[in-house]
Amino acid sequence: MLIKTEQATSNPSIEMTPMIDMVFLLLIFFLVATTFHQTEREMQIALPFASSSGPITPRMARAWRAPTPCTVISRRNHARSPSSVKP
Repeated sequence: MLIKTEQATSNPSIEMTPMIDMVFLLLIFFLVATTFHQTEREMQIALPFASSSGPITPRMARAWRAPTPCTVISRRNHARSPSSVKP
């Protein structure tokens, strides 16, 4: 009688790529095929108000447009270098 001492070396696996493709295709399908009733489009939603807001200054716009890895934004929305910020 022949006795096998080693188990099979190849483990069965499930390929995830086709499954992920199908999930994205179904998601796109349902996003495109979904229709909303007229009452859902005209639904009034009470949005929260900001506690404080103000216009964006040119200095703030520059800081948000092109931040560098070394840019730190303070609590008052001023762009500063990390060396000038106290811990």
